[in-house]
Parts: sequence; C-alpha cells; structure tokens
Amino acid sequence: MSEGFPEDILPTYLESLDAPYYIIDKDTYSVVKAKVPEGRTTCGLCSRLCRGTLYAFTEEIGAS
Repeated sequence: MSEGFPEDILPTYLESLDAPYYIIDKDTYSVVKAKVPEGRTTCGLCSRLCRGTLYAFTEEIGAS
C-alpha cells in the first residue's frame, strides 16, 4: 500500500465480510520512489511490481 494509507481499513472490511485474505508484506513503494523521477507518474512501475508480487504469491500457494 502507499505510504500513509491506514493499514487497518482493508483487513477490517474483509473480516466484516468473513472473507479469507492474505497480506503480502513487500516494499514496492520505495523502489518506485527511487526509480521514478519527481513529478512523473508512478502508476506503470507500481502496477508491474504489484502484479509480479501477486503472480509469485499465487505460485507459492498453488493458486490458479
């Protein structure tokens, strides 16, 4: 999640729905901030890093 985003919002919401979930703790934010020049959009790199993290995790747990 982005820096400053309240970490309890999504888990609280998912628990209220009784929905199972995982939290993957990986710092992509600092990578994006280090690679993308100030004033440029971070969306492209951030989405690729997040997608790669999700793909790796789905393999790890055997999901399809």
